[in-house]
Amino acid sequence: MMSTNDFIGELANIALVTPAELSLETPLDSLEMWDSMAQVATVAMVDESLGAQLPAGGLGACKTIGDIVNLVRDKLKD
Repeated sequence: MMSTNDFIGELANIALVTPAELSLETPLDSLEMWDSMAQVATVAMVDESLGAQLPAGGLGACKTIGDIVNLVRDKLKD
């Protein structure tokens, strides 16, 4: 299983920022590279790394990094 910090690190890779730039409170719309391709990459990463599928429309409803973490909370080891 992946930790929350590892998951945020993966999101940082997708958004092309350093993990230190992200927190659970980081608004997605503040990330320059958070676009439809980043969302597709996030769905693929969740599937590949966590063996989980995000609920339909779930990612689109997210406003912060914490919202994404909450979608997969039960798949994280902490």
